[in-house]
Amino acid sequence: MGRSIILFVCLSVCSIVLSACETSTAPITDAKRANEAKWQEFFELWIGAPESELVSTWGTPEDVYEAADGTRILTYNVNRTQTTDGDFWGRDGQYYTGQTVRRECNIAVTISQQTVQKLRRVGNSCF
Repeated sequence: MGRSIILFVCLSVCSIVLSACETSTAPITDAKRANEAKWQEFFELWIGAPESELVSTWGTPEDVYEAADGTRILTYNVNRTQTTDGDFWGRDGQYYTGQTVRRECNIAVTISQQTVQKLRRVGNSCF
């Protein structure tokens, strides 16, 4: 009988802990979806814009690649270091403890015929 009570208590505690974990990750998923939608909306504003307008607004890119067909890829990098005192959930959906985290976001803009054709982003700080 004593073992049954202990097993019941352990299972109850585990169930509570697991359900708390499940609910705490849902807002992060929703935040990531909302963030993704904002990026998509932002990128769509630039599709079809002249390259000169992009450069005058964003500044000089860190790197420019020119393909044989004349297509250009402009690369913009946003890098920073974040130091935290406590634990937190990052916007990238990862859990961090008090530490120094390098944040970076690299945006590649494809230009064809002096017009923005495509934008893509890579990094843990593209928000």
